[in-house]
Amino acid sequence: MRLLNLLIILAVTTTVTFSQTNVGRISGNVSDPSGAPVADCPVEATDAAGVRQSARTDSNGYYVFPSLPSGLYTVQAEQPGFRTSRQSGLTLDAASQRTVNFRLQIGEVTESVEVTASAEQVQTTSGGVGRVINSEQVSQIALNGREYTQLLRLSPGVVATTLNVFNPQLALNQQNINGIRTQSSYFLVDGAENHDNGANSNGIVDPNVDAISEVKMETSSYAAEFGGRAGAIVNLVTKSGTKNFHGTLFEFVRNDVFDARSFFSAK
Repeated sequence: MRLLNLLIILAVTTTVTFSQTNVGRISGNVSDPSGAPVADCPVEATDAAGVRQSARTDSNGYYVFPSLPSGLYTVQAEQPGFRTSRQSGLTLDAASQRTVNFRLQIGEVTESVEVTASAEQVQTTSGGVGRVINSEQVSQIALNGREYTQLLRLSPGVVATTLNVFNPQLALNQQNINGIRTQSSYFLVDGAENHDNGANSNGIVDPNVDAISEVKMETSSYAAEFGGRAGAIVNLVTKSGTKNFHGTLFEFVRNDVFDARSFFSAK
């Protein structure tokens, strides 16, 4: 019985750990014009698809949304006796953190103060160093064989170890990141480990690029939750569903008559 309880605890703990690596966090403080904290203030976070999550401030005026999928968010605070305060255009990447503070102004709830964030926000809540490859880059950049790992070479410090297009697509050791051994990088898909630990160089799944929302690579100073390997952390986030039907269509023409002439070819 004790063994069964232990296995259940381990399973739950593992699930929680995986979920933490694939979501972002928005937190902050709500105060009045004098700077005093506003307790029990409703705060809402709404993504581009209209999905809302709600929270309330504590006695010190702090709130937190600990598990938000990556995307574009609008966060607003609303309290009777104060104008509604809203910040929009907040970009949240996978496993990233944003701090959004509100200083409410006295007025009617029907009045609002709106602040639009710039496209790039300075990351002040984490010391992680890396880069996010967004969905537009994933879908628009030409990839030989539609292999997403080639996108990692857009980041500084990443070089290809081979340009052999006949390598298996599940190979994860085709690039060297900041001079660290190729087998030392840690690959994740939606927060779950994507490593064949027997081969130590292959992935378990190779997602179609049409299903990829973004790829986040952290090369140093990342959080302890990403333990497991000493190299870079490559976290692939798949697209989430919506209420509207959508899809993509593509066609490949792999004929050598379309190939560019080699630099050393006479004709």
